[in-house]
Amino acid sequence: MNKAKLEQCVADLKAGKSEAFDYVYDCTYKAVFFAAYGVLCDKQSAEDITQDTYMTALSKLGLYRADSNFTGWLITIAKRLAINEYNRRGNRGEYSVDFGTNESLYGEYRVEDDTDKSTLELARQILTPEEYSIVTMCAIADYKRREVAEILDIPIGTVTWKYNEALKKLKKKL
Repeated sequence: MNKAKLEQCVADLKAGKSEAFDYVYDCTYKAVFFAAYGVLCDKQSAEDITQDTYMTALSKLGLYRADSNFTGWLITIAKRLAINEYNRRGNRGEYSVDFGTNESLYGEYRVEDDTDKSTLELARQILTPEEYSIVTMCAIADYKRREVAEILDIPIGTVTWKYNEALKKLKKKL
C-alpha cells in the first residue's frame, strides 16, 4: 500500500473524482473487513458492515483530516458500526462463526478444516481485540507488520511484540 497515493486518491475523492474510489477500496477493504469481523465474528455481518463503512466514509469524507491515517479512520468507523450492530442485536448467542469446509472467509482467505476453525475461535476468545486484529491481519490477510503498524497507527515494535505475545498465548493454550 502506497500511503502517499492513498492520500492523493482520498483528496481526489473529496474533489468529486469517483474513479479514485477503486484504489482506496483495494488498499483498505481487508483491514476494514477484519475490523468488523473482529467485533461480530460473523462473515455476513462483517461484509455488511464493510459496505456500510464505505458508504458512511463517503458521506462524511469532508470530516477526514488530510495527511492523517485514512485506513485508521475507516477502521474506527467500521468498529463503531460493528459495535452498534452487536449492541442492536443484544444477544451473544445470535452470533455464530459460520465457516464451511471450503468456504472463503473473505476472498482468498480460507479456513480449511475444523482445526483451523477452532483455532480462530480460540484466538478470538483468549486474545485481546487488538491482539486478535494484529494476528488476523498478519496471519490471515497477509499484511506485513509494517503495514499493520500504519493501519493501526501504532509503532511497528508494538505490532511485533503483540503479535509474538499473542502467538505465545495461543501456543500455550493449544
